[in-house]
Amino acid sequence: MAEKSKNKGVHTSPETAGKRNMSKATIEQKVTDEDGTLRKMIPIMNHGIALGYSGLWTNKMLSGSIGEFFDYCSDIMLKPTMPLLRLWLNVEQSTLLEWKNNPNKHPEKTKIIKMAFNIMEAILQERAEKYPTANIFLMKTSHGHIETSKVEFNNSSQIQIGESEIKDTVEKLGLGSKKLQLVEN
Repeated sequence: MAEKSKNKGVHTSPETAGKRNMSKATIEQKVTDEDGTLRKMIPIMNHGIALGYSGLWTNKMLSGSIGEFFDYCSDIMLKPTMPLLRLWLNVEQSTLLEWKNNPNKHPEKTKIIKMAFNIMEAILQERAEKYPTANIFLMKTSHGHIETSKVEFNNSSQIQIGESEIKDTVEKLGLGSKKLQLVEN
């Protein structure tokens, strides 16, 4: 017969919950920073907090601060990324994207931010051979690159093929989720 637990139905306190199940295991609540990346990022966050951004970036201040950001990343050998730039400037993602994507409202800031994005993208492209999957993913998600396929149909027998037949063939080839653009010769 199975042994009955004398503590069955008795709840433990949050401090001791699960301890009897973990008797041989050790619990370690330590963030590992084997390559020192976290240690390199903390000054970036602290810089942004010290700025106390209040929405009054002049073009000159923005350009200078982004230059300092790239210098810092270069000095400590840290890949500059958009999240790190946002921390450095102490701005939200929406603010950075507003500056980047609204040249009518922010003409100079748009140029400055696009230049920063171009530098970050160039770094990813330069490193693409060493870390292809990660860098391709970052270029797609952060820099707007889109993967496309081109399928050409050559109708040399002059048989009339309708658009629906072409779309069916594309679906059969497994290309149905891709954007289909029909070009007639």
